[in-house]
Amino acid sequence: MQISEQPTENNIQQLIDKLPTGINPLERVILCHDGTVQSLLSVLFGVPVKVEVLSQQTVDDIGILRWTKLVAVYPARSAKLPDIHIDPSGSDIVIPSHEVTACLAESVIPFKNNPEGFLTAITEQKMGIGQILKATALKQERHVFGLYADENVIARNYCISGDVNIIITETFPREALKKAGEMV
Repeated sequence: MQISEQPTENNIQQLIDKLPTGINPLERVILCHDGTVQSLLSVLFGVPVKVEVLSQQTVDDIGILRWTKLVAVYPARSAKLPDIHIDPSGSDIVIPSHEVTACLAESVIPFKNNPEGFLTAITEQKMGIGQILKATALKQERHVFGLYADENVIARNYCISGDVNIIITETFPREALKKAGEMV
């Protein structure tokens, strides 16, 4: 199934029909979103989400395999101790900074049909694919072709075509999404 830049009633219905059963509205939004997932997750988690390249391999003359982790970064903050806890000093406690894995992604980036500048940015490993596409203003369409859900994760497969050619699988831990949804 392909989702074009100009959604039609027919292809939206096809995507809705592919949605796994038992997913909540927040998970539907994530699975059907056709923009930069890093931006969407930043809004949902209420903090910046950073992309960490876990591993990247060049496969002969075929292309690049890339594994990334998108992490919501919560800064350290001060909080008052609960009234039920007696603190003679009356001081605040510091909640340390922490990170939550919001998504794991695997990308296949062929050398063929991808601009040299885009491939250079990928090999530098400084930005996520969405960030690179946004920075370079390359024309793109996203086509969702696979959706999955079980009790632990939701996942989607899609390709990005246009000025680039990429296949991406993204897996989202449901427990992290549940906590993000409670914060929204």
